[in-house]
Amino acid sequence: MGRRGELFSTRQFTEDGKKTYFFNVKENRYGDLYINLAESVKKDNGFQRFSVMVFNEDLDLFKIEFNKISDIALHDGRESNEISPGSGKRKYKFIVKDGYKNATELVIIESLTKDDGYTNQSIRVKKEDLHSFISGVDNVIKFIEARSKK
Repeated sequence: MGRRGELFSTRQFTEDGKKTYFFNVKENRYGDLYINLAESVKKDNGFQRFSVMVFNEDLDLFKIEFNKISDIALHDGRESNEISPGSGKRKYKFIVKDGYKNATELVIIESLTKDDGYTNQSIRVKKEDLHSFISGVDNVIKFIEARSKK
């Protein structure tokens, strides 16, 4: 096992060099697999990191919605949808909207139920970086699916 429970890891750099996306498959101490999608944004004083976790029981529904929404983003559509898979403690929201300078942007938000409400983490992907982001997500999903067949 890799560091911090990583079984598989890859990354993609944006064309402008300001962001790096990390696509990780991790295993917790109970042997459960999950995906950790992380965005690292270069700032003046270092990096700011955002991450979304997708657990194995949420994967099928996440994959279906991600494929739908990323296709809409690639064709400059606008949409938003929310899914509540698994135990219901986690929600994922997918938004295709106008970002900086009205460029198409896909936002993936993970909301986790806490005693006092929700905590949110989000990742933003510009349309020009979407093909490589989709490829990274596909790779981690394929890794988990292959591992599950063993």
